[in-house]
Amino acid sequence: MIIKPDKSIARFAMSVLLVLLLGGTGVAVANINEFSATEAQAMIAAHQGDSGFVILDIRTPAEFARGHIAGALSIDYYSPQFKTALDRLDRGKTYLVYCRSGNRSKKAMKIFEELGFAHIYHLSGGILDWQARGYQLVPAS
Repeated sequence: MIIKPDKSIARFAMSVLLVLLLGGTGVAVANINEFSATEAQAMIAAHQGDSGFVILDIRTPAEFARGHIAGALSIDYYSPQFKTALDRLDRGKTYLVYCRSGNRSKKAMKIFEELGFAHIYHLSGGILDWQARGYQLVPAS
């Protein structure tokens, strides 16, 4: 029997390899990837304790307070200062970005590109996909 590799797993492995190879080089080439909740969870686990990896929740403060991915930083997409807040982030870091369903974060991908971020991962199904797969959220402290 021939086993064909799952394309999403192959894509994840290639993305992780690229992050590892290019992560510390300062190469400023936009690298935005669509990730499922399963791929995002694996990436989070692989980067546990890595200060160069940031989970970014772009939902409203009220949404964030109700529950978010552990360790996530909150920047409200609807804030008039959203682009300014992103502009202050370290472009050399790797970001996993999510919202509720993936709509806001998909729109934010264009802003990340405009601002010259090198490594962006988009949780395409948002926190809804995350929860549907049984992954946990933590309340704001």
